[in-house]
Amino acid sequence: MKARLVALVLGCTLLGVAVGARSVARSRAEPAPAGALRVPRARGPITIDGEVGDLGWLRAAARTSAFAPSRPYSDARFVAGADASDPTLYVTLYAADRDVRVAPRAAPDGPLWLDGDEFRLVLVTAAGEQVLEVAPNGVLTDARRAPAPDARLDYAWQSGARVAHDVDGTLDDGRDEDEEWVIEMAIPLASLGLTGAEGDWIRASLRRCDAERSGARTCGVWEGLLVFDGS
Repeated sequence: MKARLVALVLGCTLLGVAVGARSVARSRAEPAPAGALRVPRARGPITIDGEVGDLGWLRAAARTSAFAPSRPYSDARFVAGADASDPTLYVTLYAADRDVRVAPRAAPDGPLWLDGDEFRLVLVTAAGEQVLEVAPNGVLTDARRAPAPDARLDYAWQSGARVAHDVDGTLDDGRDEDEEWVIEMAIPLASLGLTGAEGDWIRASLRRCDAERSGARTCGVWEGLLVFDGS
């Protein structure tokens, strides 16, 4: 897996992807603000299988900086479907991890945020706030908050996201040294209220929490603006 991830990082670095953003607006009429993370269209096929060696990842992808704090290391990558016939946001979430742990209550739409390792994605668009949380074994909890005052998260909502995972190590076994885990997702853009057209924006807040052997839980965060560049 290391070789595949190194190749993906190098490919994204050569593309000169920018990171971070302050603006939280979504607009098609205005240009994207400086510093927005530009999400290109896939330039090859992507299969949702937890592997990141697909041409669709290697040829072009937007990559975040390391989540902060940066230990253990985490990052995320994004690419849009190749054209209008594939209205999808593809996401890869990478987590270095010496001891991969799954929450005891890890079940679809369960409270993954209470314990264990997890990624949490909060994607805000004009359609509202979409929250996707995923455990190292690919279990997904998703919810949505309408863009209205005092609106609550609706856990009955389904994003329709497809999820695959890959773990280098042994889940829930502290007797050995693990290495990393990867989540690969395909999120229908319609569930975010978008089409992926050039100029579509998403305010993104990503969190990775690591359950340590000591019982402590450390979380790293990346926040920024994603903009679809249509190319």
